[in-house]
Amino acid sequence: GGEDILSGDAGVRVTELNDAARQQFRIPDGVAGVVVAAVKPGSPGADAGLQPGAVILQVDGEPVATPASLKKKLADAKSAGKDAVLLRLQFGEVKQFRALTIGKK
Repeated sequence: GGEDILSGDAGVRVTELNDAARQQFRIPDGVAGVVVAAVKPGSPGADAGLQPGAVILQVDGEPVATPASLKKKLADAKSAGKDAVLLRLQFGEVKQFRALTIGKK
């Protein structure tokens, strides 16, 4: 499938970085990752500063290329007992790190 829920409690919907997403969000060529399609206000994703059109490049230093691999990394981090992961994001030309809370309060 194209769009995928990042993780139910993160409140973020992500989609593959395909040509359509690249055009819609004006993502530069050469950027590889998973595109944030929608963010629920007040969710951990919103708190982390995620916004539609941002590309998630890495989770805890490991590259992610598909919504499925992103989901798996978050699930792995959660089962390892982590309550947050470090995302490397690109929004426009700017790259930044943001912490995303994944553990249930």
